[in-house]
Amino acid sequence: WQMIADTQNAERADHAESALLGAIAVLPEFLDEVAVGLQPGDFAIDSHRLVFEAFCRLRAEGTPIDLLAVARYLHASGHLEDVGGADGLRRLMESTPDAYKAGYYASLIVDASNRRRFIGACLESAASARAHSSDFSEVLSAHESRLNAINERTSGLVAVEVHEAFS
Repeated sequence: WQMIADTQNAERADHAESALLGAIAVLPEFLDEVAVGLQPGDFAIDSHRLVFEAFCRLRAEGTPIDLLAVARYLHASGHLEDVGGADGLRRLMESTPDAYKAGYYASLIVDASNRRRFIGACLESAASARAHSSDFSEVLSAHESRLNAINERTSGLVAVEVHEAFS
């Protein structure tokens, strides 16, 4: 069981998360493209999730996405220090090797998230099977439902290079 727990923790795309946030900071219009298949819960790192949520909220309000606006939003919501303060936010927003690969970074994040969801579903099913508290056919049915939910989410996602969407 320890190996499975370690695998769950390893299914992260830390560099892709920071690269995507940096790409959106450089070219905020990319948010519209990547936000279609990406959810804040897909981010494994809490500070990255908070920044992505800020980007989405600012975009929904019609506020331009820039360092000052994001810092103000995070400060007002009590989360600026959770992302390392203004300096941590600045470093994060400047961390992209290639802004035009935002779609690729998003696909890595979603893939890692789906793997975490899959591992979680398997662990939950294994715990249910070990508990002997219900009929095994119920355990199988519940497991199938968990896997179907993951499959439904992944079947609608397509990785696109963002610069292709704008050409």
